[in-house]
Formats: sequence, structure tokens, C-alpha cells
Amino acid sequence: MVPAAAFGRRGVTDESIARRRLALVGEAREAPAPPRHPPRLAETSATVAPASAHRRKSMLVAYFCWLALGLVSGHRFYLGHPVTAICQALLWSASWLALRSELYLAFIPMMFGFIWIVADAAAIPEMVKRANWGEAAERL
Repeated sequence: MVPAAAFGRRGVTDESIARRRLALVGEAREAPAPPRHPPRLAETSATVAPASAHRRKSMLVAYFCWLALGLVSGHRFYLGHPVTAICQALLWSASWLALRSELYLAFIPMMFGFIWIVADAAAIPEMVKRANWGEAAERL
């Protein structure tokens, strides 16, 4: 019978390496995969304590802030995105002031700001979901 290769260590054979490899692969297959998306509310109710009513972000309030305070990015402040809210508000207000002083090239950044605010209407549901998911992760 031919002895197994030692790979530079005494007592380490091809068979012991094969057994270790099978054990690691078996453990990796049994381990649950991490979630790729926020779980649904029904899935989190057993593991996460329910959020207080004043902390959860509401889709209705977010859309109201977008409609009433959209030019000053109230919806982004409400949903916890202060940096982009300040950028959006500064873009809109600076281009508005430049337009008032008859710099008609300010119309171009104003259009970008307007498109950004309108695009936020479609992004609000995802921003609300992420804001609520972030709060759920903090409670774990």
C-alpha cells in the first residue's frame, strides 16, 4: 500500500483534507443565506419588536411633504436623507435666484432640479421602505 502525500505537515493526508473539505462544504450548505431584501411585515413581526407609531415613516406623509414642501425637499428630510435634501434645495433655490436676476442660463439647472423632484415621486415608496427597514435593523 502506498502512503498518502503529507503536504509538508506530519499527519496531514489527502484523506484528512478531503474529510475537512466535505465537513466545511456541508456546513456552508446548511447555513441559511442572508436576506437580500427587507422582509415583509408579516415576516418581521415574530422577530422584531413593532415600531412605535411616531417612528415609522408613512407613505402618505412622505407624499404630502413631497407635494407641499417639494421645492425645499421636505420629503427627503422626512425620510432621513438630509445631504441630498440640502443639495436638492440649494440647486432649486440658487437657480431660482439666478433666474430672478435675469440670468436665463439658470433655466438649465432649474430643469434638472425639477426633474429630480418629479423623479422623487416615483422613488418615495422605495425610500419609505428603506427608512422603515433601517429602523427595523436598529431594533434587532
